[in-house]
Amino acid sequence: LMTTALSLAEWNDDDPWTGVWRQDTEDSGGGAAEEYRLKQSGDRKLVGWINKFGFCDLNGSLNASDRSQAELMVYWHEGARKGKRRLCKCTLVKPQAAGSTPTSAVRMNVEWKSIAAPTN
Repeated sequence: LMTTALSLAEWNDDDPWTGVWRQDTEDSGGGAAEEYRLKQSGDRKLVGWINKFGFCDLNGSLNASDRSQAELMVYWHEGARKGKRRLCKCTLVKPQAAGSTPTSAVRMNVEWKSIAAPTN
């Protein structure tokens, strides 16, 4: 039998997708970094939110052939982006193998794409 599950020992994490993700401070342009909360639900589904549940929600799924990649749809309910959507493609980055310690963190690369608002 073959499985597409992540080899957990390589990631230093029992569930590398689930948790609180914070934007690198150098990427936030000096402003407050946003907090992304994700939870893997089942084999492929990902759910979550940014900053707080009412602010926006995240829904998506893991790539079937590469579980270190996922696509998420972000939909804002509050703030300057209210009513806007973005597609984000996420890729987990393993902790560095050479000289890594058990506390090395999994990192995530994110590519954003704005989705045009529907016209009525």
